[in-house]
Amino acid sequence: MNLTYIDFFSGAGGWGCGLQMLGFKHLGSYDINESACRTAKANLGNQISCLDLTKFNPNKDLFNADLIVGIPPCQGFSNEGYKKEKYPRNSLVWTFFNLVEKLSPQVWIFENVPGFKRLYNGVYYQALEHRLNSMSYYWNSFLIDASHYGVPQKRQRFFVIGAKEFKPGKPQTTHSEFGEVLGTEKAITIWEAISDLPQVGIGEKVGIFDYDKLPECAYQVWAREGSKNVENHTTQNHSQRILEKIRSVPMGE
Repeated sequence: MNLTYIDFFSGAGGWGCGLQMLGFKHLGSYDINESACRTAKANLGNQISCLDLTKFNPNKDLFNADLIVGIPPCQGFSNEGYKKEKYPRNSLVWTFFNLVEKLSPQVWIFENVPGFKRLYNGVYYQALEHRLNSMSYYWNSFLIDASHYGVPQKRQRFFVIGAKEFKPGKPQTTHSEFGEVLGTEKAITIWEAISDLPQVGIGEKVGIFDYDKLPECAYQVWAREGSKNVENHTTQNHSQRILEKIRSVPMGE
C-alpha cells in the first residue's frame, strides 16, 4: 500500500513530483497562485485546488494523509528585498501548522529559507519552537544544501520535520564535491544540467525549442525523459550594466 501525502503552499508542484517519484500517492495540492496551480496540474494531474489556505477548513476524515508537506511564502525571511517583521505573509507559517494540527498526519515537513531561523532576532523560530514543543510530535530542524542531494545548484534551505513515532534525523548526504573520496556520488554541476540546451539570445521570449544535440551526461538523459523539446527556455532583456556584472562572475561561481 502506497503512503499518501498532501501538499500545502504547493506552488508549481516540486514537492509533489519528488514524492511521486518515491511512490507516494497524491491526495491533493493547495495554493492560491493560479499560474502555479496550472503548472502543478500539468505536472501532477487534477487534484490541485487553487484557494486561500487561511480560509480552508478541511475535514480530517476526508484528508487522512500519512505525510503533509508545506512551504509557506519565504519573502519575509529571505536575504533579498525589504524585511518587515509584521509582513502579512510571514503569518502563513502558522496557517500551515494550524492545518497540521487539525489533520494530524503521521509525519509533516516544513521548508523555508535559512533566514527563518535568525531574522528578527529569531522571534519566529522561537515561537515555532514553543509551538512544536506543545504538539504531540518528535521534531528536528536543520539546514540542507540541495547540491548534497543531486541538485545542480548550491542552495541552502531550512527544514523542520515532525513525526509521531520517531525522532526525525537529517537525511544522509548522497552527493559531494569530492564524490567517492567521501563515499558519495560526485556533485552535479550546473554545466552538466544545462550544456545540452539550445542557445538563446538576450530577451528571447519564444521559449520553445527542439534539442539540437544529444544528451552529454547521465543527468541530461534523466532530465529529458518524456520530453520531446525544450519549453519555457527564455532570457531576460537585461541592461548593459547587469550584463557586465554577469560577465564579471568567475566561471563556476
